[in-house]
Amino acid sequence: MNLCCTHHICGVSWCRGCRVERVPGFECTRVLTVTVCAVTIHGVRSGIGMSSHVHIPPPEPFDFNLPNTWCSWVKRFERYRQASTLHKEEGKKQVNLLMCLLGNKGEDVLFSFNLTNEEVENYNVVVARFNTFFNVRTNVIYERAVFNRLNQNDSDSVDDFITRLYSQVDKCRYGNLRDEMMRDRIVVGIKDKSLSEKLQLDSELLWKGR
Repeated sequence: MNLCCTHHICGVSWCRGCRVERVPGFECTRVLTVTVCAVTIHGVRSGIGMSSHVHIPPPEPFDFNLPNTWCSWVKRFERYRQASTLHKEEGKKQVNLLMCLLGNKGEDVLFSFNLTNEEVENYNVVVARFNTFFNVRTNVIYERAVFNRLNQNDSDSVDDFITRLYSQVDKCRYGNLRDEMMRDRIVVGIKDKSLSEKLQLDSELLWKGR
């Protein structure tokens, strides 16, 4: 599968195993070869008035040895599904591509759901069942322990630190306490200890989450 793009069209500044070819009017075009399923988008290459085919690569296959990464992985798949217009295809095709990336273990799990023939071809139903499957297996105590050990590293900006916190807090099932837990972890975890101490003295300090 080839992913063809230029700095002017897609803003891509990296490549992996690509070859470079010249296109009139642009500095370069990068062609990336990927060995998994893909969906083709048909469009017109800006500035040169010719048809082009942009192949959007899906995420890497899911690793069942890392079940706690399901939430972030399926979010990437959803982005791919929208960007590639896969969401406009029939449900069966969407499910087939999903299962292609989940592999043999995914097939075993899907079989264990005992879905009807109609349900197994409904993308939303299949994803909902996988969400339930992985959520049940989330170790909340462990995820909260990880969250409560997060601190701002020397190389982290405040935004970097907050982004890491958000990535972890959604695994902790804090419910309505989510923003309070974010506030407390930011106050305690920032590397500026003088500022941390000042914030701890503010009894009305609030954090409005994303």
